[in-house]
Amino acid sequence: MTRVALLRQVVVDSILWVVAAGLAVHLAYGLGWRVDVTDDGRHTLSTAAVEVAGSLRQPVVARAYLSSGLAAPYHEHRDAALQLLSALSSASGGRIVVVDQDPTDDPAVAAAAQEAGIRPVPYVARDGDRQEQRVVFLGVQLEQEGRRVVLDVLPSVQRMEYELVRALRAVSTSADERASVGWVVGHGEPDPAALPPEHPLGQVAAQLGLTAQLDRVTLDGPVASDVLLWVGPQRPVPVEAQRRVDEHLRGGGALVLFVGTQRPSPTGEQLVSVPHGLQRMLGHYGVSLGAELLVDRLSHEVLALAGAPPGPSVFAPVSRNLDRAVPAVRDLERVVLPFASAVAPVDPLPAAVHAEVWARSGGSSAALTPPDLSVAALEARLRSPVDGEDAGPHPVVTVLSGELPALFADAEGPQAPTRLAVVGSSDAAANTPELVLNLVDWALDDPALIAIRSRGGPPAPLDRPERPAVVKAALLTPGLVVVLGLLVLGLRRDP
Repeated sequence: MTRVALLRQVVVDSILWVVAAGLAVHLAYGLGWRVDVTDDGRHTLSTAAVEVAGSLRQPVVARAYLSSGLAAPYHEHRDAALQLLSALSSASGGRIVVVDQDPTDDPAVAAAAQEAGIRPVPYVARDGDRQEQRVVFLGVQLEQEGRRVVLDVLPSVQRMEYELVRALRAVSTSADERASVGWVVGHGEPDPAALPPEHPLGQVAAQLGLTAQLDRVTLDGPVASDVLLWVGPQRPVPVEAQRRVDEHLRGGGALVLFVGTQRPSPTGEQLVSVPHGLQRMLGHYGVSLGAELLVDRLSHEVLALAGAPPGPSVFAPVSRNLDRAVPAVRDLERVVLPFASAVAPVDPLPAAVHAEVWARSGGSSAALTPPDLSVAALEARLRSPVDGEDAGPHPVVTVLSGELPALFADAEGPQAPTRLAVVGSSDAAANTPELVLNLVDWALDDPALIAIRSRGGPPAPLDRPERPAVVKAALLTPGLVVVLGLLVLGLRRDP
């Protein structure tokens, strides 16, 4: 064989390999074949999702109202949602019936979407230099035996599985079988009934309502909820209200509490102490709520302060120092903690109580008693260290489990095992909604949903090889390819 013939054969072989690879990719895409090589299997249905879909006893109709032909950030929503619904349908043995209804350019389907409770999303369509404002739909309605659950706008692709599995559990569970979550109000806390749907806590309330019975609890009487969610009490909590909480915990109910000790005054000009008076109760159970304020001069978030334009603020520390062994916080990218205080386990802990710290402030944080200045002046003053500050990190998320000691000496009845989670910032709930949902799932002892949600975090970075190895590989690889090519030519040349 001559060199020309050999070269021609190499070219033909290369073209055939490229064509074969292209056909394989096209076939795999058409048949929905995928190979998931991620550590947490984030591109494959989780075990929990398979179990939920497989446990369905009655058919569920999933009507997907998903507009097509969208650009970023919605360009993947339709395909990802339909693939996920198809996988859930297969896992259910066909009990989930997927109905794809594309509202794009179809007014009748768009009207049906709105009638089903799917919220239209404003969208700017671009065609060259032209821009057109219109609305699109990115929602799913699930129905089983007259029960309906609507996901009016699907979240990011990473969170879709969690929301769809929550919705499946909700639509397949009757009201009397659901767990109950009591949202505490009456002491200056945000009221879920008054929150707009777009508010982060409004979205938290909507998501909790998918799988649990969500009630407003005033602590004026006995608590019937499985879990109490207490977000930011601002006014004094009466002794009788604390007694209701103690009875709830003593009976085995759980509590998730977001609480701080300092915040801006109503006018926003000064920092003031929060007079909720819960320090004694928490200390009795095994958590010390610090009176100092946590600041972070390097890792912080934007905050709007009275008398100053919005900007990065030392009063809004950002924590990435999370216990990655704990599913509830493992894959949270960060926790934002405006006007935070430390929440540390007491030493010694009460008997039969186990404590864990799930998150700490960053190493650049500090706990301090702020000088008596305006908030705007403090922002500038605290950019530098002050006398008496305690360098971080400091505990900001602490959980207790076990038999908490009764708060009142006249308490009656046995003490049941319970769970208590304390986050040292009232505003952390609105700034990190995923933390609220994860802590409630933990309090409800629902590891399945936590496992699904934890798969939605950012992928772990690849280990970067040592620089000398990279340089050697870059230099040697082309030479090796040339040498191998010459050897092949030499072996295949005619004698």
